[in-house]
Amino acid sequence: MNFLSLDRQAMARALSMGEAIEALRQALAPAMADGVQVPPRTIMTLGDSAESNQVLVMPAALPLAQAVAVKVSTITPDNPRHGRPLIHALVILLSSQTGEILALMEGAHLTALRTGAMAGLATDLLARPASRVLAVIGAGVQARSQIEAVCAVRPIEQLLLHSRSLDKARALAAWVSDRGLCPQVMVTDSVARAVRMADVICTATSTASAEPLVRAADVRPGTHINAIGGVDEIACEIDPLLLGQAAVYVEERDAALREAGELIQSLRLGVLMPGDVQEIASLLGGSVVPRGTASSLFKSVGTAIQDVAVAAALLRSARTKGLGTRVSL
Repeated sequence: MNFLSLDRQAMARALSMGEAIEALRQALAPAMADGVQVPPRTIMTLGDSAESNQVLVMPAALPLAQAVAVKVSTITPDNPRHGRPLIHALVILLSSQTGEILALMEGAHLTALRTGAMAGLATDLLARPASRVLAVIGAGVQARSQIEAVCAVRPIEQLLLHSRSLDKARALAAWVSDRGLCPQVMVTDSVARAVRMADVICTATSTASAEPLVRAADVRPGTHINAIGGVDEIACEIDPLLLGQAAVYVEERDAALREAGELIQSLRLGVLMPGDVQEIASLLGGSVVPRGTASSLFKSVGTAIQDVAVAAALLRSARTKGLGTRVSL
């Protein structure tokens, strides 16, 4: 058995955020849907509390890439409080033609890259072209990828950051400035102050609470929101009332209605109906036009097809650039 092993450093050199966004744009187009397989993810919860650890197994097949990916991931909500990553993951990429293992990839980087790329694609499809102010709630790895992605598709001039950890928010601000992603970066002392002037809002937190972080009253009409955090179906980053005022998009409707706390609460309150929730891929085929509404919201719970699409693009680029380590077992 012979395959390529890619750590996060090799992956970062292999594929840019813009390239990852384009890989998803191609893979999610309705014309590419034939033969795509995304079985329901297996979720094993290790406890009975709202902050219990979880193990997830997510397979998917993408004929466009002639590839199958299986991701094994853990979510440990208590980890960030002890200086450890929230997510640990590993991705196995296989050939759908021969069954061979093609590559083994560090999964946390791939998860952050494809999650950011998905939010970048949603922003490109839904946010106003002249959006210049970005607010980000959260200061972990996922927040970094959200910033990279939005800055790749919109001319962001000002970034407003908020995190419950001031030190992490300041570290993220320094990271953004060092990379020249945005000319003006500010750390705010509240969520409300971060989002009130934003054209685009990204929430990337590890909250397990049903109490929303972003209130509807603090969001300007016309704002686009990417909500990608929360650890389970109880967690709620965005005020459910806001979903009743916005065009709501998800990756997969059935999965989102089961797993997204904001959607579950909005449906329970009666401010949102299942038919109001659209799949983001519909915008790529031109079959759905965003309704005439003040705001738009993309709620991500993730789908394994994103892993396959970005992993296949990573492998192609890594081979071209001579990156990674060849492993024989």
